[in-house]
Amino acid sequence: MDWALNAVLRDQSVNCVLDVGANVGQFAQMIRALGYAGRIVSFEPSPRALPTLRAVAARDASWIVRPVALAAEPGVAEFHLHTGSDYDSLHAALPNATAQFPRLTEVDTVTVTLSTLALEYAEAVAGLHEPRILLKSDTQGHDLDVLAGGPGLPQVVAVLVELSAQAIYEGQPSMTRVMDALQDEGFTPVAFQPISHASDNLRIIEFDGLFMRPRDSSDETARQASGAPLQRLKG
Repeated sequence: MDWALNAVLRDQSVNCVLDVGANVGQFAQMIRALGYAGRIVSFEPSPRALPTLRAVAARDASWIVRPVALAAEPGVAEFHLHTGSDYDSLHAALPNATAQFPRLTEVDTVTVTLSTLALEYAEAVAGLHEPRILLKSDTQGHDLDVLAGGPGLPQVVAVLVELSAQAIYEGQPSMTRVMDALQDEGFTPVAFQPISHASDNLRIIEFDGLFMRPRDSSDETARQASGAPLQRLKG
């Protein structure tokens, strides 16, 4: 996945990454390690993760933190805190999931602010000439709502999203529903990577899925004129 992600960042000339569900900044630090030098806007509502995220981002002039959750509509909502902060979610964990993932045990709830991709877009890309966006969404069961909050944004050229093969949160959409939504918006798959398995170590619970839009004809003409390679994803 790291190789495919790096290839898409370069192939699509990404200059803004929307890091939705940033936790303490693991994804942003990973793409920096891959060589991505453009803008990062991290969205994270968890009061436990925010102090660490802000401290890490403060050392990077091109990294912005927004202390909100993204959803289909703006407002406020109950946010569930779990033993492991990377499991914090707008969704409660299913009872049978906590036996398999002890860090899913709920410890508290807080009220958080909800925004949307559409509302956050102008500020996120302010000052960028011809924004080309990678949307990364890892919101523990809320990714379909994140996508619903920003439909029809052609500047989003690639999406990295968590896909659920087996639900571990209440109301969590299936991977096929999320994939259908992305394909309806013109995205096609690039790569998939399992990120968690059931206790039998065989059945997959969650994937990361990387999707991108095909470049339009004007993009291809410009790239050919510049001599840039057309087959960067070819092994």
